[in-house]
Amino acid sequence: ERTASLRATQAKGDGYRAKEYRSRLNGAYARLRRLKERVKLAPAALKTAALNAKLAEQSDERVKERLRIEGDREATDVAHMKKDRALERVQERRISDLRPLEGTQEKAVRAATRAAVSEDGVVRRESGEVRDIMRRARSVGASGAMHARVAERWGGAAISELHEAKAYGQVAEKLLGAKRSLSDGRRDALEARQMSHGLEMMAAEVALRRFRGDPSGRNRRELERVRE
Repeated sequence: ERTASLRATQAKGDGYRAKEYRSRLNGAYARLRRLKERVKLAPAALKTAALNAKLAEQSDERVKERLRIEGDREATDVAHMKKDRALERVQERRISDLRPLEGTQEKAVRAATRAAVSEDGVVRRESGEVRDIMRRARSVGASGAMHARVAERWGGAAISELHEAKAYGQVAEKLLGAKRSLSDGRRDALEARQMSHGLEMMAAEVALRRFRGDPSGRNRRELERVRE
């Protein structure tokens, strides 16, 4: 019995050990299969690793190229900044040189403005004087024409009196006085017309000189008015 019990115990231990060995063997087979799969996948892994290395190298080259481009860009920006600063300094010097000229030009403009204002005042004053002279000339001309008409009437009356004097044998003193009055009236009318014409010519000359100096619409209308 004791031997049988030992054998049974030994058989049970052998069964456990057999299971353990079988489990280890199965694990070994599994590791072997994984190794074989790794061996099969090794070329692809190597290719992937080589590709990754190449991509990493290309990426490194691109990074270097970007760094180089950025460096060139920074250098270009610095050069442009230097040029801009140099141009700014040149422009500042030119502006500082032109400031006295600007002051001179402003003075010249102010002087020209004052002269233009003064000339405009002179022109207005001369225009007023010319209009006043022409108004007086027209008045004188109208007065002379009136005197001439009166003298003509007197002349007619004198002629009638002459006929009457001849008929009645009176002295012809009235006729001579009437003729003198007629002559004086005609002479006054002629002088008035000549004076009016002379004043009109003076006004036309002033308007023409003003129009040549400043051919504006106002001076053109003034010239056309005095030429009418």
